[in-house]
Amino acid sequence: MKNLFLFSFLLLFAAMGCQTDLLTSPQDETLNLRAKKMVPFHSETTQWMDPSSGLLECTTPGFPFSFPIRFLSEGQATHLGHVTGWVEGYYCSVNEMGILEGHFNGAYNAANGDELHFTGVVVFNLNTGEILSVETEFAGGTGRWINATGWATGVATPTETPNVEFYVFDGEISAPGKK
Repeated sequence: MKNLFLFSFLLLFAAMGCQTDLLTSPQDETLNLRAKKMVPFHSETTQWMDPSSGLLECTTPGFPFSFPIRFLSEGQATHLGHVTGWVEGYYCSVNEMGILEGHFNGAYNAANGDELHFTGVVVFNLNTGEILSVETEFAGGTGRWINATGWATGVATPTETPNVEFYVFDGEISAPGKK
């Protein structure tokens, strides 16, 4: 009986040893922990319409609407410092109450040349001109941001200049990697 128990234990141990997906090196584990670490993200940028931008048509019965496809921005962002950037719309829809949902891609360009890419959705009330919400997801980039993940929500404040808004975003982002 004792030999049967010992044999069963050895067989189980050998079977587990053959499952390479259960084995990780200390280096792999460190990389996995680092990849999951999230840090606070905050940005404050001014955004304006790119004068060379075309228009994205949102055709919904009763609310035909178009808005500029491309916007430019400049400001500050945690972990990036001074940034310039761009946002480009690629799809929009308007419901029967005049609420526009616009989908966009964009990037923050850091002074050192690294880029942080994002996608997002802006919800805009065409009746009042109010931006109701802006949500973004970080989706990689270049340099230290190649594997970036995270999210941020934004608040837009109109300025006295037409087609210029001030944006504040807060959220979380994966800790930057090393170049």
